[in-house]
Amino acid sequence: MRRNGKRGVSGIPLRTLLGILSILVVLAGIAYGAFHFVVNGYNRTLSANWELSLPDYAGVAYEADDSGWMGDGDRYHVFRYADGTAIGVAVGWQSGEDPAVTAAVREVLGPGAADGCGISGLNVPEDEWPDFSACRWFSARGADDARNELYLLLDGNTLYVVERFF
Repeated sequence: MRRNGKRGVSGIPLRTLLGILSILVVLAGIAYGAFHFVVNGYNRTLSANWELSLPDYAGVAYEADDSGWMGDGDRYHVFRYADGTAIGVAVGWQSGEDPAVTAAVREVLGPGAADGCGISGLNVPEDEWPDFSACRWFSARGADDARNELYLLLDGNTLYVVERFF
């Protein structure tokens, strides 16, 4: 017995064509979302964790991460900007090296010693560290847990992002 369904292009049932089209639209949406997450995706993470809105960066120069599956641990990112103007006004930067900020960042980037959370340093090569004396800086503590720390260091068009989560 032959079904009397509507036929689309090349005799393919219209329902099948609509199904294929729907799948293609969903896949295109996933690809678009994945592209935008990969390109400047870490800005969304910073926004969610620290309620910061930073301008899109041109590229990632370095990254290190030892965070666990629950998100605790240390993270370090170095972002390059094509133009430092937008990032230069993104937060309330402080000028001059702050010994407490320098010590905290060195603890995260260096080999470190185990602390109360079992976190030790990231062992970042020193040539990937910021020049503390040349940077403006910004720091924040976590709203949910004051032990969580964020340090932003800006040197020209380069932004160093250091995070510690407990």
